[in-house]
Amino acid sequence: MLSGCIYKLIHVLIPPLPSQHNTHVREAGGEAAENRTLRKDDEARGDMKTGQDLQRLEYLCACKIMSNGDIAGRLLPMAPPTLLPPLLKAFLMAKFNEEPAGSRSVSLLPLGEVLLLWPAPCLNLLPHLPNLLPCSDTHFSLEGQEVRMNELLRTILNFLIHIYVKRLKMKGWRTRCEVSKLDLSGLLVSKLIGCSHLKLEEMVRVHYNPNAPPDYDKREVVVDVIIAEVDEVKKLRVVCELGRCHGAGLRVRLGRVRVSSIPSSILGPLIHSLHDTGIHTLELDMCSLEEEGVKSLLYLSQSLQGLSLANCSQVPDIKFLLQFPHLTHLDLTGIRLRGKVALLGNLTQGLEYLNLCGCFIKVNDLDALTTSRHVASLRQLDLSENDLGNDPESNALCRLFQAIQNICVLELEHCGIQRMSRYGIQELVATLGALRKLVVLKLLRNDLLSSTILVDLPALAKNPALRCICLTVPSWAYLSDNYTVNEQNIDSLQKDFNHSLISIRNPPPVVDWQEESTYSCWYYSVGRETVVLYNGEGVGGQLAP
Repeated sequence: MLSGCIYKLIHVLIPPLPSQHNTHVREAGGEAAENRTLRKDDEARGDMKTGQDLQRLEYLCACKIMSNGDIAGRLLPMAPPTLLPPLLKAFLMAKFNEEPAGSRSVSLLPLGEVLLLWPAPCLNLLPHLPNLLPCSDTHFSLEGQEVRMNELLRTILNFLIHIYVKRLKMKGWRTRCEVSKLDLSGLLVSKLIGCSHLKLEEMVRVHYNPNAPPDYDKREVVVDVIIAEVDEVKKLRVVCELGRCHGAGLRVRLGRVRVSSIPSSILGPLIHSLHDTGIHTLELDMCSLEEEGVKSLLYLSQSLQGLSLANCSQVPDIKFLLQFPHLTHLDLTGIRLRGKVALLGNLTQGLEYLNLCGCFIKVNDLDALTTSRHVASLRQLDLSENDLGNDPESNALCRLFQAIQNICVLELEHCGIQRMSRYGIQELVATLGALRKLVVLKLLRNDLLSSTILVDLPALAKNPALRCICLTVPSWAYLSDNYTVNEQNIDSLQKDFNHSLISIRNPPPVVDWQEESTYSCWYYSVGRETVVLYNGEGVGGQLAP
């Protein structure tokens, strides 16, 4: 009924194509062949416009249906199963695009109906989420979109888990609903587990029956979790242990686990409990990873595809990483690796993601990475917080970037690029412009000169794949004691840079400008009797008051 109503409405609203009878009349005479060709072109354009109108109207109808719980409750049970995925996607898009403080908030109730009627045994939410890569007309920054999406996902995931487990208790629900696996993996959002992890532990306990028959009904939830407190460690261990037992009506599978600031005495037992839970990514942030912790990690060596040791203290050595045969994502942020990067070349599988932020790497390490097997597989590389502004490092960077032709995201934050020579910066920009798969380039907290921003960096627009450039407003834009003048400097810089990009490519890449607090306060550390200069640039030769 629903599909019939929608398509009848579409045929009524869209104007019909020109009548072929009139076309045949126009063909009378000696211009029949030419008119026949023109008629085919008109029909092709009409079909294309009709298809666009169909898609637009289908999307609007889907948003209308999914915006109201009562309408969704009446119409969704009569919808053909093939309509449920696009309806879910339209709902999530409408929910994300609604005004943050608007009074007309999209109800979450249709989500429960979709879960109830989903035609497949597994509902995976991730493929239906809107893309967050910024567009030129968006009024959200990258950071703002991430915060907005975090809030949305936290609400949606908690609602789905609640509805899914609540329906388990309802008589007849199992026979009506085909979903036996609710897959929420890939959606690691802050504060999700802090408020729902306790519920998950309680839900697993409630649906545990050690006297269940051999063929008892099982349901499964796949989630990513964040553990930041000792109490959460205990709860998670209960969830993992009960999930392995006979009689577990609700089994929680883990995809990605992030552990923050957990003592080494608790970290080892936690890692042991994660074995055989389906975990594929483990992130240890600011944990004390001693020799015992390394031994515990080896229990997961055959299952882990991603491992993060960001800012972990007391890491004895990185040779143990060679015992992880399936590792494709590696984060070693904050670990001193000068002279040790060559060891990563012995990993059995090429890395797709590598984070060497703040690892004190130098020329030899960059050259070792250039000659490793990872250059062919790397999709995202982070070299931030390394001092790479001298000529030897600059040349090594260019050699590395010439080798990683498949890179999509490159991060060079606070690398001292402003200290490179003019020739070094031009060579770096030319190399980056030749990376035909590079989509996002982050150059934040590099205090660049105006000549570098307005003359050298616009050449990046020659790269047709580049969609986003992240830059920091340089410190020289804040040198005036007049707030209005500083705002004018910043606005003028951003407009001039955007015009330079447009002169090379239209539409240009999106530029995500961010402000650094230490730059904006820099003026107040300057002597009040001295000329305000920075890197040879001044603001009209004015004196500080």
